[in-house]
Amino acid sequence: MSNCGFRCGRAVAPVGVAWPALAAWVALAAWSGLAQASATFTIKNLDGAGQGFNDPTPAAPVGGNSGTTLGQQRMNVFLEVTGIWGKLIDSNVPIVIDANFGSLSCSASSITLGQALSTGFEFNVPGLPPDMLFPEALADRIAGVDLAPGMSDIQATFNGDLAACSGGEEDWYYGFDGQASGAQIDLVSVVLHELGHGLGFFSGVDDTTGELAGASASSRGFIDSFSAHLFDNGTGQLWSDMSNAERAASAMNVRHLVWQGDNVAAMAPQVLALGAPRIAVSPALAALEGALAEANFGPYLSAGPVHGRVVVGNPVDGCGQLPSYAGEVVLFQGGDCPSVQKTSLAESVGALAVLIADPDGVSPPSSIEVPLGQKTMFPVSIPTIGVTLDDADLLAGGGETATLDADGTRLVGTDAQGRMYLYASDPIIEGSSVSHWDPLARPNLTEEPNASYEVSHDMRMEAALMRDIGWTPFCGNGQIDQAEQCDSGTANSDTTPGACRTDCTLAHCGDGVVDPGEGCDDGAANSDTVPGACHTTCVAPVCGDGIVDPGEACDDGAANGTTPSCDLHCNIPPASSGGCGCGVGEGAGSGEMGVWLLVGLGLLLSKRRRTS
Repeated sequence: MSNCGFRCGRAVAPVGVAWPALAAWVALAAWSGLAQASATFTIKNLDGAGQGFNDPTPAAPVGGNSGTTLGQQRMNVFLEVTGIWGKLIDSNVPIVIDANFGSLSCSASSITLGQALSTGFEFNVPGLPPDMLFPEALADRIAGVDLAPGMSDIQATFNGDLAACSGGEEDWYYGFDGQASGAQIDLVSVVLHELGHGLGFFSGVDDTTGELAGASASSRGFIDSFSAHLFDNGTGQLWSDMSNAERAASAMNVRHLVWQGDNVAAMAPQVLALGAPRIAVSPALAALEGALAEANFGPYLSAGPVHGRVVVGNPVDGCGQLPSYAGEVVLFQGGDCPSVQKTSLAESVGALAVLIADPDGVSPPSSIEVPLGQKTMFPVSIPTIGVTLDDADLLAGGGETATLDADGTRLVGTDAQGRMYLYASDPIIEGSSVSHWDPLARPNLTEEPNASYEVSHDMRMEAALMRDIGWTPFCGNGQIDQAEQCDSGTANSDTTPGACRTDCTLAHCGDGVVDPGEGCDDGAANSDTVPGACHTTCVAPVCGDGIVDPGEACDDGAANGTTPSCDLHCNIPPASSGGCGCGVGEGAGSGEMGVWLLVGLGLLLSKRRRTS
């Protein structure tokens, strides 16, 4: 089973959390930003006095977080994050989270930032589809009742020793605006990520053995709601149809494990960029895997292809005096020199592109990321691409010419059919493999296995996956739930006059549709001050509305006709009563007589023509 740790670096310790006695709890009411999504979260603070959420250390408000102590700011982040998730999913049952800040594994090369998991699974209970495991919160949502009263739904812990783990080089950023500096890690992103695991973005299958959750001597076990959507495009099989050995092999089948679900498939083109990186070499290397990673600096290969002979960088770390690499693709296989500095130096001696071998020997290679400060210090204009250690060894043999380009028809992070890659890795990385998106995805997604310098709070892909696994919205189910005003199911429409809208609100003035009883409706463009605009009451502009609309000379509203400045027909009366000066249709009196005279003359002339 995936343990779902979120990390800096590669290694992640398995989840094993001892939960202390309850210290305090905070309930968060549902946010009402979207009528079709509304969930209530209860956060149970399990930290002791003076620790974690209760840390009294003074702190200055930052990035929209108004807390004045570290503890307050941490709790405010949780309130912010559960508010975001509360807008994306529906549930009538409160979602209870046991949460604390504690000690998590860290080393010289990696730091576990946080970890979360559902407290358990439910299956074969009334209200749930048969023979499938559902994490607690999702099971409650589908059943409509709390299936395990008194038990929390999610356990979550976050690194309370981040500064110490990093030797004082990094600490949490508590703002809501995603503006963490290079020395800070955005806590909002990490909590969003971890609660996603607790809500169901994780596999219950043992990644190493392929064994289903609940397996025993007498039972094969049961597929879970996440793993039921895992598909291997290399073998053409769903995980639910595989043997244990086949699932274990699929978990390591790099860039072949994909998500099969309608909502994710529909959302991917709206989120991901086109131009998946690829490599071809001549003469061909049969064993070349070709799994690539992109850097967050320099141009992407979608900007244009690169073609050149592959040479091994010398010195190996790329930071000494380099020979000329004019017209060549330079491969670096080690060293502590920052990757962007390697590329900058290689470019200065003529290199067309740089390949960097993954230092941990893991496939697919990790994204190559540096903080903003390094990108500013070493601006580059050639691409940098990550390759696996095995592919680097093959390319280092010499004699190959590489063509690096992008498939302009493929989304970055999907297979040829547009299905999202999951993180199949070789070897398996406990806590990371399977239960994350492949880090190739561009832009970076929240549920990737590593923290990124490119902070994003965009949850569209994660929300789409939640719908695929069973977090279906109430709006559209044909029943009026929670705060919905209406629900006509598939007949909900944002274009049909009078229909229930797709956010389950009643048709109304301002929705951009001319509904029964309305004279007009321009949606957000409705205005009570703009000449000619449909009014905010969905009444068409008329003389007497107090706005000089096109074709009107004046409009004093209710005062029309009572003052010498504007008559009842929104025309300006003549300056004196001695002469008409009125145009056709301006009002009563001599102007009207002129109209009738003209009409009379027209009739007389017509009659004369008929009798001549």
